[in-house]
Amino acid sequence: MKAWGIKGPHGLIEVHGDLGRAMRSAVKHRIENGMDVKVVEVKVEEVGTDKKPEESSSSSLVSERAEMDRGEVNSVIDGVNSMITHLEDLTRSLVNKLNSMKGRLKAVEELAWEEAETIDHIKDENWRLDQKIQKVESEQSNIYQRLEVIEQQKLEELHNRLVVVEEGIESMKDRRERLEEVEGE
Repeated sequence: MKAWGIKGPHGLIEVHGDLGRAMRSAVKHRIENGMDVKVVEVKVEEVGTDKKPEESSSSSLVSERAEMDRGEVNSVIDGVNSMITHLEDLTRSLVNKLNSMKGRLKAVEELAWEEAETIDHIKDENWRLDQKIQKVESEQSNIYQRLEVIEQQKLEELHNRLVVVEEGIESMKDRRERLEEVEGE
């Protein structure tokens, strides 16, 4: 009976009756356990058969066919082993790329945190500046109100002075007229 085994560095690990299962198992051992394994053909003797060499006249043809099949199987096994090696190389390459991407992602994440801290700092500064601007605008408004009051007071003083001056002028005109009247008499 034909069977395929998974051979590791310390000998045979598993035996499968199906080549496909043996290949999948070998890939699993290589990828998950990191073991250096190969798929090999294993001879398995059937227990309890009562065949006699003379019963089969075509036994020589069967053995020749089995030899041809073994060559083809060995070729397939070699191909599978090279595919497994190629898959291992691809897996290592992918792991390296993933690790590299993890490193880049971490660097980007750190930059994002720094940018977030910078943005928070800028927001705080903007808030402080807004507070200062509001204070300055409030003081400016107070100054304008004071200036208006002072201007109003000055205008009233000037008006009052002007009234006094006008009254003085009127008084002087009246005096002059009286003087002219007195001189004219």
